[in-house]
Amino acid sequence: MLPIEGLRKGDVVQLGPNVRKAFAGCFMIVDKIYAWGARGFVLVPHDDIAGAGSAWFRAGWEEMVKIGSAAYLPEGFAR
Repeated sequence: MLPIEGLRKGDVVQLGPNVRKAFAGCFMIVDKIYAWGARGFVLVPHDDIAGAGSAWFRAGWEEMVKIGSAAYLPEGFAR
């Protein structure tokens, strides 16, 4: 799949249904962009599989859609 046009650090993407179950539907703040996709920070709601918390996650282009740009970023997460 082709890269998401204009995706940059600090943008928010939603992870699709084909990623690991605990992350499906979660929002990810993009930290780094690669030729194959992006890495970012995800807040995971509580479920029976993973519990709740935050995690770094890597997603291929076909596994996410761009939502927009984060208005506020976590401390230490500069654009």
